[in-house]
Amino acid sequence: MSKINIDVKIVGIEDVFPNPWNPNIQSVRVEEATTESIGMFGMLDPLTVRPHPEEQGKFQIIDGAHRQASCMKLGYKEIPVNIVHGLTEGEAKKLTVIANETRGYAEKTALADLLSQIQPEFGEDLIQGLPYYASELEDLLQMAEHDWEDYNSNFDGTADETDSVEQFIITHPQEGAESFDTALNVFLEKYPSAELNRN
Repeated sequence: MSKINIDVKIVGIEDVFPNPWNPNIQSVRVEEATTESIGMFGMLDPLTVRPHPEEQGKFQIIDGAHRQASCMKLGYKEIPVNIVHGLTEGEAKKLTVIANETRGYAEKTALADLLSQIQPEFGEDLIQGLPYYASELEDLLQMAEHDWEDYNSNFDGTADETDSVEQFIITHPQEGAESFDTALNVFLEKYPSAELNRN
């Protein structure tokens, strides 16, 4: 690995350019939520950039292209950046993957409980800045009303003919389907005897 130095600066937003390799995409609602959250709280998470390999005095984004796009919509003229010096081309691309793929995911019941706790403070404005469609947020808030321990307390991953069967019908918009599938796979790993029927 090459020797790497990092500077933290405020730079002109028009001097910062997306990279051509970023595989990360956002749904329409997540794009809206990114802009809403920056509008409410400001730019809390600086972009990670490197000196542009072809444009003198310019910068290329390693992580944060969606945040930059939101800041441009909001009329930002300057933007905070972490400038990483000394990266090879391969290291810059690898760092993009690391930034995209190491942020984890929310455990759904814990997320539902957290949203339920803060809902009284925000009321109808709770959805502002959150990456959910209204129906998704409502589903999460309803999830918080269940005591999931009642379902899990005597469950050992097996069932016989005397056990009752819980059936859930779940609908989900096409946008965000990838994240839903990820959460669904986590559930199926936790409960391997569960049966899934897709229509």
